[in-house]
Amino acid sequence: MSATAAARFRRIVTVLPRLASGERVNVSELAAAAGVEREELIRDLQVLAERYDLPAAFVEGVTVVIEGDTVQVRSEHFRRPMRLTAAELCALELGLSLLARERDPAQAAQVETLRAALTDLIIALPRDAAFSGLRDGAMMDGASSDVLPAIRRSIRGSEVLAITYQGGSSAVVSTRDVRPYTLVFSRGSWFLVGWCEKSDAVRMFRTDRITAPAATGRTFTRPSDFSLDDLMVDGK
Repeated sequence: MSATAAARFRRIVTVLPRLASGERVNVSELAAAAGVEREELIRDLQVLAERYDLPAAFVEGVTVVIEGDTVQVRSEHFRRPMRLTAAELCALELGLSLLARERDPAQAAQVETLRAALTDLIIALPRDAAFSGLRDGAMMDGASSDVLPAIRRSIRGSEVLAITYQGGSSAVVSTRDVRPYTLVFSRGSWFLVGWCEKSDAVRMFRTDRITAPAATGRTFTRPSDFSLDDLMVDGK
C-alpha cells in the first residue's frame, strides 16, 4: 500500500464511525476531524463508493450522498456486527490452539495469550444444555465427562475444588484442594491452572488425571496479578 493510499485509508477509518448510523453529517466537521480539506475528504468518500474489484458473488455497494455541506453513507457494511455465538467462540478457540502448534515459539506465545483470554471469556458465559460439552467434544483429552464441567463451575463461582490427582511421575494418588484460576488447552490436553493448597503454590493439573472433583463450598479471590504468561514456556 502506497503512502497516499495508506493515508486515505486512515482518513476513511477515522470518519466511518460518524457515518455508520446512516444519518446526515456535516462534511466540513468530518474533514476537520480527518485533518484534511473538504474537497480531499469528498474524494476519499468517492473512492469508498466507486469500487471496481467487486467479488463474484452479490455484495451490496456503498452509496454516498452529498447534498450541500452534508454527507450520508447508506450501507449495511458498517453497522455493529452481531455477537458471536458460543459455538463460534469455541470454533475460534480451537482454531487458535491449532494455529499455535504451527508457529515458532515467539508467535505461539502470542497466539496462546489470545487463546487464553478467549477461554476465560467462554468459561464466564452462561451455560445451557445445548452448549454443554461443545468444547469438550472438539478438544477432548480423555478426561472424564464430569471433570471439565465441574472445573468450569468452580472457576465461575470462585469456589475451591477438591480433586483426586494421579501425578505423571508417581503412582501415588493424592487428594488436593485447588483454587481454580483457569483452564488451558495445550499440546493436546486440558490443564487446570490454580493455587494448590497442599503445595502452597500455583500448579498445573492435567484434567485426564483428575477424578472425583467435588465443590468444597469455600470461595476464594483470584489474585489480580495472576498471569498465565508467567507459567507458559515457549507458548506451551
